[in-house]
Amino acid sequence: MNLPTPELSVTIGDLVIGTGQPAGESLPRPLSEYQVVKVAKLPTADADGLRTLNGRQYVDVEYVGVVHVVKDPVIGQYRAKLLRESVASGPILLHDPDSRLWYPYVGEATQLQEIAHLYSDFVDMAFNPDVPDAERFDFLRGLQWLAAYPKDNFLWKALAEANVAGDWAASQQTIKSVEALPDLQRLMTPEQFEVLTERMFTAERLVPLTEFERNLGAYARNLEQTGRFDDYDSLQLATREARAIPEELQELRDTFREHGTVAQPQRQEPTEVTAQVMSNLQQAQRAIYRAKELLPMSGNQLPSIFEKGGAGIAKIKSLRKYNAVTQEFTADMTIAEHAQKAIEIKSGNCSENSKVVFSILANQPRTSPIHIVQATLTDVGGSQVDHQYVLIGDLDGKPSDLVVADSWVEFPAAHTVDKGKFNFKLPALETLEPGPAVAEYGFINDTAPGPAMLPAVVEDSTIRELKISKMHKNGYAEWISLETLGSTYHMPGEVPVSFEKLPLSAIEQRSAAYERFRAIFRSDTNATQ
Repeated sequence: MNLPTPELSVTIGDLVIGTGQPAGESLPRPLSEYQVVKVAKLPTADADGLRTLNGRQYVDVEYVGVVHVVKDPVIGQYRAKLLRESVASGPILLHDPDSRLWYPYVGEATQLQEIAHLYSDFVDMAFNPDVPDAERFDFLRGLQWLAAYPKDNFLWKALAEANVAGDWAASQQTIKSVEALPDLQRLMTPEQFEVLTERMFTAERLVPLTEFERNLGAYARNLEQTGRFDDYDSLQLATREARAIPEELQELRDTFREHGTVAQPQRQEPTEVTAQVMSNLQQAQRAIYRAKELLPMSGNQLPSIFEKGGAGIAKIKSLRKYNAVTQEFTADMTIAEHAQKAIEIKSGNCSENSKVVFSILANQPRTSPIHIVQATLTDVGGSQVDHQYVLIGDLDGKPSDLVVADSWVEFPAAHTVDKGKFNFKLPALETLEPGPAVAEYGFINDTAPGPAMLPAVVEDSTIRELKISKMHKNGYAEWISLETLGSTYHMPGEVPVSFEKLPLSAIEQRSAAYERFRAIFRSDTNATQ
């Protein structure tokens, strides 16, 4: 292959994608099978392109004809539906207001594969052949954005020069800059973004974005993809007011590989899930992050205790009304009462975490049932670890369709049951069926979003609390609830979403706190390892 030399600048442009034509191999059955051949005379389509007759809705699909549709309650889009079906099995259909016709939606992953084919030389220059396709999508999205940008961008030259020089850091700066562009455009005001692109695309060369800007784009992308929409809105407002402080995100698998806290995880291929499961994963991710804000101090997780202080140990015993004589907890509370009191003391073990997560989910509309379950784990010494957490979905369904929302572990990530390491028991301790928000759990809204204010950590006091409670011997260091790292999922035809990205500073601080704990109590062979 004859490749351009590093001196040559290349303009990406004149690319039209997303024509709306169906990707036949991704459909469970041909769209033509959804055509309604015999139907009474339909009324004129309304402004949204819908024809309604006897409570049913029909649309005119390009190249197909009349198709019966229903609105998917999970994603809010219309799907083709056979008249005999109880649940729609057809593809998502979109309305073109200009032609007034409908056409099948082509997933983003399918569109980006077209970009990869059209600009394969750029992709080859940016990535080693061993890099999985799933990790190239952000770059492809950036290329797609550049395809419509009317400036010489010198992308080829920047990548080629970095490769010739063997400068991996320079290459990454260029790649991450391209990846961030679509995200920054949505995040910033038009004026802010224009200043950024004028600085990036000069008359002479491509100037990589700053580390701050690259992190900002990656952070915004992660919030959107994992469904943390309130956090995204807050970040967008902060960015437009020039007060955002984004942090570098890191995959947990890379963290554990570097810190050696567990056996090196094997790279996992993204798992395909339905729209309902993806929605449940996003809902779980929002809930566990919010629960971490509400319960920042742990009562039995040693890394958190040593980072944020040991005051939570005694507070939890008081909350549960611990009887020192019988060595039992005597408090009798509803789930809502227990969660509310835990939020007041900002502390929780797995029981408090599960109740707070449950309360967060109960305080919002649900399309799937939620459950608190008892769980166990056999540790490396052969003993049983008792646990509680929340599940979202049908308990009678497949483990791959049931979502875990566990905020107790140090680095929580939404995932499906088949990826988890805890074995839950039936029946569930508590179940709430799909429905509207339950007023009993409205107290969740009483605490403002954002990290809680905590007192300064006094190491001597923390050590004393650990020794008094013997938690330095009986505490835990459960980093994740996954059996093997790889909480990355995608819907058919869509780009994979990683649920295991965390701010690097948070990971490093928690790891350092645990190492400090181990250094102090190293002589105690019973301390958690």
